[in-house]
Amino acid sequence: MLVTDPGAANANSYVSIEEFKSFLDTLFFEVDFQGALTEEEYEDKLERLAITSSRMIDISFVWVGEKTFAGQAMAQPRSGRNDIAQELKLATMFLMLDLGTSNVDPMIPSKIDVLGINKFKIDVIEFGFNKSTGSDSLYRRLPLRVWTLIPPSWYTIITASEQFYFTVEGF
Repeated sequence: MLVTDPGAANANSYVSIEEFKSFLDTLFFEVDFQGALTEEEYEDKLERLAITSSRMIDISFVWVGEKTFAGQAMAQPRSGRNDIAQELKLATMFLMLDLGTSNVDPMIPSKIDVLGINKFKIDVIEFGFNKSTGSDSLYRRLPLRVWTLIPPSWYTIITASEQFYFTVEGF
């Protein structure tokens, strides 16, 4: 069951099914999410997309500020707000759109991570992946259009230099 109340201890989505359907109606291109699904299967698919997208956004950022409500389940809203900001709703809906039209699971670790590779070398250039940041966002990448909808003042940035490095022999 989808729970969108910002302060609820069992909240699991930033958007409702109705909000997402309205969003789809405003796009300049047509997206057929239902296809051959029954209405019940379609509603279930949208609910799972809303929950998954909201969770992915929650875990992809180091959020600034404190949660607004004691015991709220979701990372947002943060101090100073009592509702879910439109930017966050749009980011969630665009991620739902991307996940719903793709066969790729963005939560699956990259092959590099699965194989335990932390660096590789090509000729004299060595590339590495820092695991010391405590961030596993290397394989929880959000599409650029989702990232750009979240104002940078809402989160702390983990810089690329903290996650990746490269060296060149002889320098």
